[in-house]
Amino acid sequence: MIVYNIPQNLDPKTWAEVQKMWADVERERIKSDKEKWENIGKLLADTFYRYNVDKVVKVTTPVYWMMVFIVIVSAVLTAINKVSGDAFTFLMGTIAGYLISIVSKHAT
Repeated sequence: MIVYNIPQNLDPKTWAEVQKMWADVERERIKSDKEKWENIGKLLADTFYRYNVDKVVKVTTPVYWMMVFIVIVSAVLTAINKVSGDAFTFLMGTIAGYLISIVSKHAT
């Protein structure tokens, strides 16, 4: 709070020093607030990143193992003529398209 009128009981030099000190205090307060909000932002970003990485790993690992299991089972069933080669080819094309979409999503 800067007051532009000098109180009557102070000389101008003392009043200028008081205003300078007040400006320094305000400058430090603003700097402190800025640092505080930057640290809060970094903390939130780090927490969000760790949450998403943990969540993605927990979800995607079982999905990939399930895909591997399905491919192996369908390959075995195709080998013993229980599933047609066309169905196996369709499954492989679907999985290849899925993998291409994942790679293109992470490449950008």
